[in-house]
Amino acid sequence: PKVEVQEWRRASDPPPTHNETWNDGNETYSGETSMKVWAHCADGTQHEAHYEIHDGTGQWFVEGQDDRFDEHGNVTHWMYYPAAPKDVYKRQMAKSIT
Repeated sequence: PKVEVQEWRRASDPPPTHNETWNDGNETYSGETSMKVWAHCADGTQHEAHYEIHDGTGQWFVEGQDDRFDEHGNVTHWMYYPAAPKDVYKRQMAKSIT
């Protein structure tokens, strides 16, 4: 069997983005955003984060922070979250059907 190892990727090579639309009160917004990933910051801490593209410029956002320049410094590396084990996913799907 093939063993997949999660590996760190450089922040300069961000995850793929997709178009997302959301409402905030009376305003509707649309933008390019990535799925949430695990990020390593310049101060050595790790956090959940995502990557966004606005007006052609990409930025990392650490979850719970206003912008990428917070007390942790810039995101330096990131990795995808691992997928749930196949037997766990099957049990979850079976429960959602019943």
